Amino acid sequence: MEEKEIDLREIIGILLKRKWTIIVIFLVACVSSIIYSLVLPKIYESTVTLIILPPRFKPEFTLPTFSVETYRDLLKSKGILKRVEESLNLKEKITVFSLERMLTVKVVEQKAGAKGEIKYAPLIELKAKGNSPALAKSLVEKWTEIFLEQHKELSCREKDLSQLYISSQYDETKQKLFVIEEKIKNFEIKWKISILKRELEIKENRFVGGKKKLQEIEKEFAMKKVELTSSEEEFKKQKLTLVLSKAITDDALWEEKLKGGEEREIENLSLKSEQINPLYLKLREKITNLKIKIKSLENEKGYTEKEIKKLKGEIDYLKNLIYEKSLLLERMQREKNALKETYSLFLQKMESTRISKVEQITDIKIISEAVLPERRIKPNRRQIVMISGIIGIIFGTFIAFLKEFIVSADTV
Repeated sequence: MEEKEIDLREIIGILLKRKWTIIVIFLVACVSSIIYSLVLPKIYESTVTLIILPPRFKPEFTLPTFSVETYRDLLKSKGILKRVEESLNLKEKITVFSLERMLTVKVVEQKAGAKGEIKYAPLIELKAKGNSPALAKSLVEKWTEIFLEQHKELSCREKDLSQLYISSQYDETKQKLFVIEEKIKNFEIKWKISILKRELEIKENRFVGGKKKLQEIEKEFAMKKVELTSSEEEFKKQKLTLVLSKAITDDALWEEKLKGGEEREIENLSLKSEQINPLYLKLREKITNLKIKIKSLENEKGYTEKEIKKLKGEIDYLKNLIYEKSLLLERMQREKNALKETYSLFLQKMESTRISKVEQITDIKIISEAVLPERRIKPNRRQIVMISGIIGIIFGTFIAFLKEFIVSADTV
C-alpha cells in the first residue's frame, strides 16, 4: 500500500473547488443561529451589592458574628425563597425550584493584609434573572428586603435572648450582693472587731505592765531577802541588855563625899548598871518589818502572776477570736468585691445591649441598589452567530473533503 503525501496546494484546490458547499453550510448555520437566537427568551439581570460590617460596639475591626458562608446559605435557604415567591404572587409562574436557578450569590474576594488579617469588609452580590427588566429588578429587591428582614429578626432574637440572660444574671447578682452586704453589716454589729482590737491592745499593755511589775517585785523580793538574812545574822550577834560601868566620881552623890576628904577610899570604886540594847531593838524591829514586807511581796507576786496568767489567756483568746472573725470578714469582703465587679459588668452589658437594641444595629448594609437593566444578558446573538458560523465552516470543510474523497474513490 502506497503512502500518499498531502500537498498544501491540493488542499487549497479542494477548498476552492468545493467553496460553495462550505459557503452554503456556513450561511445555513448563521441563519439558523439567528433564527434560534430570536426564538430564545430574553433574560435580564439586576444586581444588589451588600457589605458586611463589624458590630459598632467592638473596639477593633473584626469579622462579623456569622461567616460569609452562613450568609450565603441563609440567602439561598428555602424559607427566604418561599417568602420571595409569596410576596411577589408568583406561585403560578415561578416555583421555588425555578427561583434557585434565577437567584445567584457571589462573594467578592476579600483583601488580606501581610499577616493574613482581613483589612476590608467582604461584599456580597445578589443577582436576579428575569425575562423582563422589571421582573429582574423586583426579584432582587424583594430578595434583598426579605433577607435583611430575616437577618434583622435573627439579630433581634439573639439580642433579646442575650438581654434576657444578662438581665436574669444581673438580678441574681444584685440579690446576692444585697444578701452579702446585710450579712457583713450584721456581722460587724455583732462582733465589732475594731473594739475587740482595742480591748486586745489594752490587755497587751496591761500584760506588759504586769510583766514589768513582776520583775520589779522579784527584784525587790530578792533584795529584801538578802537584807533579812544580813539583819538576822547581825541580830544574832546582839544581846538584849548591855552592862555599863562608870566611876563613882562621876556620880553627883559621890562628889559630895569626896569633898569631905575621903577621896582615897573611893577613888578606885565604880558603879555597874544594865540597859536595854537599842541596836537589838532596832534590828528586831527591822527584821519584823522585813518579814512583813517579804510576806507582802510574796502575796503581791502571787497576785501579779495570777493576773498575768489570766491576761495571757484572755489575750490568746482575743487573738484567736479576732483572727477567726477577721478571716471570715475578709472572705465575705472578697465575695462582696467579686459580686460588685460582676454586678458592674452585667450593668454595663445591660446598657450596651439596650443601646444596641434601641439603635437596631445591623452589620449588613446596601452599598449598591438594584437598577432597571437596560440590556439583556441572554441570548447573546453575536456570540451565538459567531460560534454557529465557526461550526458551519468546520462542518462545511469536512463535507467538502468528504465529497472529494467520494468522487476520487469512484474515479479510481
